[in-house]
Amino acid sequence: MKKKLAIVSSYGELCGNATYSEALRIGFSKYFDVKVFALPVRLLNETNNSSKKMAQKIMDDFSAELKEFDYVNIQFERGLYGLTNSDVYNNFVKLASACPKTMVTVHRYDLPMSFLNRGCLKNFLSLQLKAGLQSFISTFKNNYAAKVYKEILAFCEKKKIGVMVHTSRERFLISMKFEKLNIFDCPISFLNKELLLKYKSEANRELFLKENGFDEKDVVIGIFGFVSEYKGHHVAIKALKYLPENYKLAIFGGQHPGSIKQGMVVDPYINSLLTLINQEELEKRVQFCGALDDDGFINALLCSDFNLLPYFETGQSGSGVASLSLETGGKLIMSQNLAFIELSKYAKNAFKMFSIGNYIELADCILNFKKPLTQGLEAYFEKYNLDEMVKVYMRYFESGSR
Repeated sequence: MKKKLAIVSSYGELCGNATYSEALRIGFSKYFDVKVFALPVRLLNETNNSSKKMAQKIMDDFSAELKEFDYVNIQFERGLYGLTNSDVYNNFVKLASACPKTMVTVHRYDLPMSFLNRGCLKNFLSLQLKAGLQSFISTFKNNYAAKVYKEILAFCEKKKIGVMVHTSRERFLISMKFEKLNIFDCPISFLNKELLLKYKSEANRELFLKENGFDEKDVVIGIFGFVSEYKGHHVAIKALKYLPENYKLAIFGGQHPGSIKQGMVVDPYINSLLTLINQEELEKRVQFCGALDDDGFINALLCSDFNLLPYFETGQSGSGVASLSLETGGKLIMSQNLAFIELSKYAKNAFKMFSIGNYIELADCILNFKKPLTQGLEAYFEKYNLDEMVKVYMRYFESGSR
């Protein structure tokens, strides 16, 4: 009889955490009887008493059921467990205490910042009071989030709960503060060799072009995921002006559900993209292709000529889009934010990078990207894929945790 493993995550939500959890479910199912516990994210983030009571009832039921499992993996991002730090901590502890063999996947790690940082001081000293206040508020929010991450990791260290992060830098920073914590690092993975072969065999470039309104001569530059400001769509649109006419930008993704507000006519960020496209007269070269399911998403990665991630700095430790693009072996170009710099340590000579916001450099990267970095991509996927990632978790579970 297979041992029982539980995954606690935002399963079923439209987010990267849910997609990662589904990959883990597939990978773990080879070895364990797997059940996914979908966090009531929206209820946990409500303020009215009835919703909070419903959420707590669900969390209590989860905690009771998790005691029956051999192993538990908890996917942790602060926003999934409540509004306040105390709610986040209490909900996490309730679940993490249920099973003696638990491993927590931490998807980002926020460090506290000084209120006397250069940006804040410069703004105040130059009497830029509005900018200084915004910097102060940003620092306050960061430090509030950092506090609960510190508390969560301290709990894991005390209870001997294993922790998985996605970069060697985060593993180092956390280990410096929590010397006895059992911590591992592994980049995000979604595919194994069998799944990749399946998706490649099903990919149809001709049909892909037809369904998305492109011609055979077009060079398709894909940008993927929710249409959110940190994704840097403006940079990609501006780069088009420096590329031949047959180079087209395909935006695969829709508005983030969290940005939808009652009475909203158009999302401000999307409106800014439309304005820029009109100003630059690029209406015929930018295609909004809409949101895709997981299979369609991977197909678009495989069929696009370039996979583009012109992100700004976000504080995130990993990107599902970046990982999937590496796994599918596309011509990948990413901005030099900290997460992608860390990813380059695992995926050596597997993608190109450009300075954040530099659309002229981005255009040069595209024009001078003559062939895929095949050797680097193959070496990466051989070492970092879904099966190998699952083995990291399994070694921890089967060695015992506390």
